[in-house]
Order: sequence, then C-alpha cells, then structure tokens
Amino acid sequence: MAILDLGGGHALAQYTWPIIAVLAILILGIAIALYSRKGKPQKEPDYSVFFILGVVWFPIGIATDNMAFFVLGLAYMAIGLANRDKWTPKM
Repeated sequence: MAILDLGGGHALAQYTWPIIAVLAILILGIAIALYSRKGKPQKEPDYSVFFILGVVWFPIGIATDNMAFFVLGLAYMAIGLANRDKWTPKM
C-alpha cells in the first residue's frame, strides 16, 4: 500500500474529512478575526519586539543550522532597527 496512491484514490480517502474540517475551522477563524477588527483603528506595532525576536532567532538559526531561523532572525533585526525611532518606551 503506497502512501500516495493517485490511481485508486483510496489511500487519501481516510484524510478527506479531517482536511475539510481543518480548512473549515481555518476559514471560520479568519472570518471571525476579520469581522472583529472591522471598524477599529489599527495599532502601530512595537518594533522593539521585532528586534528582540531577531536577536533570539538569529543565534538559534546558527546553532541548529536552520536557515529559516537564521534568515528570519536577520529580517526581524533589520525591521526592528529600521524602525528604532518608533520603539515604545519601556517603564
């Protein structure tokens, strides 16, 4: 029995309803999120958090040899530093 049997179509039949359920929940969640944000002014993001994420993810990417963490860490640090004037002061 193959994992992906495109000929008969029976191998993936057991996953049909779970996939449909997950997609329905995802679509419903997106709809609820968009509806709840309707009419509210958007908040400016705290760009210092982007920098902190970058500082954490960059060395994780190097240590685990994971290119995704490495690149995202660099990107987050760049976004945070580019918007350093918009950082919210901490108390």
